[in-house]
Amino acid sequence: MRPRGLLRTRRRAARRLCAAGAGLAATLAVLPAATGILPVTRAVTARADETTISPASVSFGSVPVGKKVTTVVDISNTGNEPALVASATTLNAPFLNKLNVTPQMPINAGYDVKIPVSFVPARKGAFSAVYHLTWTDVTGSHTVSVTVSGVGK
Repeated sequence: MRPRGLLRTRRRAARRLCAAGAGLAATLAVLPAATGILPVTRAVTARADETTISPASVSFGSVPVGKKVTTVVDISNTGNEPALVASATTLNAPFLNKLNVTPQMPINAGYDVKIPVSFVPARKGAFSAVYHLTWTDVTGSHTVSVTVSGVGK
């Protein structure tokens, strides 16, 4: 005779572990109470929300007025769940991100998006901005940011 409720309780606990822990692995053990039957063990991999942005900051250094310098910002979904872009910053002059990441764009696990970011100073001086990307996945809403800076000379 199988004890009722034990399996259901252990499954709920494993689901809570999966929902709470990013990148964790939990072991679900079903232990029939005092039946003499060997326990059943099953590994459960937790959902992981990991999106990284590289580089963490961009410094264009000193750039002559009117000259355009471009680099690439790489946004990677290194987790094991798909993500949907909720919003992304559009940079203003003297910075440009010609290819905007649009809301509802999926970034599947293991995939990345490469965003060219340019600096075209129209005058001398120091400039900076922050690029934000917000996405949602099964664990909620998340944001990554990269600081962009340069000096017009």
